[in-house]
Amino acid sequence: MSSEIPTKPTPTILVVILNYRTPDLTIDCLRSLVDEVKRLPQLRVTVTDNASGDDSAERIAAAIESEGWGDWATFMPLPQNGGFAYGNNAPIRELMEQDELTDYVLLLNPDTVIRPGAIKALMDFMEEHPNAGIAGSRLEDPDTTPQCSAFRFHTI
Repeated sequence: MSSEIPTKPTPTILVVILNYRTPDLTIDCLRSLVDEVKRLPQLRVTVTDNASGDDSAERIAAAIESEGWGDWATFMPLPQNGGFAYGNNAPIRELMEQDELTDYVLLLNPDTVIRPGAIKALMDFMEEHPNAGIAGSRLEDPDTTPQCSAFRFHTI
């Protein structure tokens, strides 16, 4: 009998960024993920474009190519603007159709700038709380001031 304790495989994560006419923000979001990919080599990113109809597709694809992000980032132009859920679900559906699994999916808006270690912290939380099905991160302004993202519903 081996005395080695089996180790759990490193979790995988798919980050989905949905673009609609915001190529500069999307490219900045990708740029903020560069160091995260170095920390988490199992991280993959898919940028979907919700049929922007502007130069978004060309600019984002060119940035992925010119910046050398192609090892971890892919671009998926969509044939129509099917809305928020459609754009986010497209790469997830593609993984499922290929029978590829990922442990986690992180949906990012294109105006997101990832702080160092943020994705790892989310993954660690999920690993430590296996009964949790979803987690969200704190929203911050560029000066790191927390953004209020919760509110009370209106009443009569």
